[in-house]
Amino acid sequence: MKRRNSYLQGVGQSRIEAPDWMGWALYRTTIYKTTWKLRLVVAALFFLIAVATRGWWLPAIGRGLVSEPGACKPDMIVVDNLVSDYTLFKEAGALEKLNGRAMVLVPVRSSDHDPGRPDPVTGEIVGVMIGQARLQSWRLLPFRLVEPFTLNVARQVGRFIEGHRNIHSVLVVTLALRSRRTRLVYGRVLGKLGVAVSTYPVWGSAGREAWAATWHGRQEVVLQYLKLMYYELLLLRLR
Repeated sequence: MKRRNSYLQGVGQSRIEAPDWMGWALYRTTIYKTTWKLRLVVAALFFLIAVATRGWWLPAIGRGLVSEPGACKPDMIVVDNLVSDYTLFKEAGALEKLNGRAMVLVPVRSSDHDPGRPDPVTGEIVGVMIGQARLQSWRLLPFRLVEPFTLNVARQVGRFIEGHRNIHSVLVVTLALRSRRTRLVYGRVLGKLGVAVSTYPVWGSAGREAWAATWHGRQEVVLQYLKLMYYELLLLRLR
């Protein structure tokens, strides 16, 4: 007499007889599912661990945006003036003295009426910061504010370098949370001209980890990561 497997079907527990040959294709298993109480306990545990260790992992997130400072002696120092900050000019002044009065190039937004001249208001503000930082050998580079901003400014810096054959290395002074992206873009653009590029990240007067203390600072870090990914994808398309 043939042995048959029994299978339950439906709510009524009606039995369906199945032949032996179905055993090689089908099997019955038991599934265990976690309860909502266990899920709640695990979520609370992860939250407590995250809060307790935020002094370690929060700064690590910010450091992921920061490039290593350059060690070479530059022929030209570029102030990344897309985000005007006097600290950049102050550090550029110190680097100028340290590197034998290297030329300091300051990109500044151009006038709407004359693309070859700085915007009057922006130029005055930049002039005050240059004076306060006591820069000696400096040049203004008017640029058009066209997206993507960092890439287009880097290209205009490249065109400036093409007219000055004695420039073989560039140090870009930039805000720390922008420095990795700045290094990526300038390295790609100026690298095609045979120019070595390094960055000098500046944290500003607020301090190295100050961004983690406010929601605005954390939002800025998220924004910088998004911009970094955008430029990485953009530069891959420009190869």
